[in-house]
Amino acid sequence: MTNEQERPDDSEGGSHHAAAGNQSGAGVEPTSVADQSPATVTPSTSERVILLPPTARSLAIRTDFSDQATWNKLRLALVAVNDDEEPGSFLHILEDPVYHDLTAAEIVSSGRNDGDHGYVILLDRESMTCPEHPVLLLDLDEEPSRTFRVAAPHLSTVEANLLLANMDFADFADAAEGSDGVYWPE
Repeated sequence: MTNEQERPDDSEGGSHHAAAGNQSGAGVEPTSVADQSPATVTPSTSERVILLPPTARSLAIRTDFSDQATWNKLRLALVAVNDDEEPGSFLHILEDPVYHDLTAAEIVSSGRNDGDHGYVILLDRESMTCPEHPVLLLDLDEEPSRTFRVAAPHLSTVEANLLLANMDFADFADAAEGSDGVYWPE
C-alpha cells in the first residue's frame, strides 16, 4: 500500500471534508469495528451510540447488507478512477454488519462528531436498490441532518468540490432539491 497524500488544512472555510491529516493506506479497504477501535457502534436499549473514526478521507458507511452482488457493483462505481486519481483514494468505507440499517438520524442524534467530519456518506438500501446507486450525503457541520443524494459515479466530483471549497454542502443540497433530492452534475 502507498501512503495517502495529506489533505490541505480547511481552517479558512470550515470543515467541508471528512477530516484533515495523513493516514496510512490508500484505496478503499473495508474496516471492521473489531479491527478499527475508534469506529464503534454500541447497541443500547434505546439507540445506538456512533463514534466516527478519524480519517483524512471522506467517510462512507455501508448500512445495507441485503445483496452482496449489488454491493460489489456499487463498490466498483465508488472507486472508479477520475483522471490521475488513485482508485477510491477519496473514500474510507466502513463495511461491517454492525452498521446494518444505521440511519442518518442515529448519526446526528449521537452527537459524537467532534468536528472531524463535515459530512458522511451512507450506502443505504436506496443506494443499493436504485439503478443509479444514489448514495446519501449527510451534513454534520453547518446544517446537521441536511441530506442529498448523488449517483455513485459522480461522488468523486462532489467530494472534490467540497474538499476544495468550490461549493459547499448547502450548494449541492439546494441543487438536488429540484430533482427528487438527487444531485446531477451539469
